Amino acid sequence: MRAAQLLETFWFSFPQDPQLPFGIGVTAYSEGDARALLEERGVSAWFAEAKEIVIRQGVRVQDLDQSNVVPNIGPMQLRGVWYPCMNVGFGAPRT
Repeated sequence: MRAAQLLETFWFSFPQDPQLPFGIGVTAYSEGDARALLEERGVSAWFAEAKEIVIRQGVRVQDLDQSNVVPNIGPMQLRGVWYPCMNVGFGAPRT
């Protein structure tokens, strides 16, 4: 049971790869859990293409790009991929 574990926010970015997304925001129990969520959502292929991956843990709304990312994020307090928003709405997992 994961009730004792706290959720943490992660921001994955690809600074040397302009063809890849600006970044990916995930809330998960650990970096490994975040990567598993990205694999479930089909976006982990970007990691194989990336020259460099920067991972920031504990990211907050004020740490994110205010003009592009913040207006388009899903709820960061829920486990899942919140940028691009895949944790609520159409196409979100039902579990």
